[in-house]
Amino acid sequence: MPLEDYSAPFSSEDTNTFERFPEVTPEQKMALRKLYGRLEERPSFHDWINSDKVQIPLVIDCIMVNAWGMWLGIETDGYTHS
Repeated sequence: MPLEDYSAPFSSEDTNTFERFPEVTPEQKMALRKLYGRLEERPSFHDWINSDKVQIPLVIDCIMVNAWGMWLGIETDGYTHS
């Protein structure tokens, strides 16, 4: 799927995926969707979010994603950095 397809509104599966993580901001959700859209090999979005590649901490606001051999941080405003 092209990247722009991953900026579309969340599917019901995606919404259910984030129910376990109410602290994730809408901007972080969009950044996760964009990163997911850039992956060459994609499991389902639900499986990817629940894998060890994505770390959603319960205390710290920054989500960590292991992609392309590095860890990326997604801040609460959606800003993504290595």
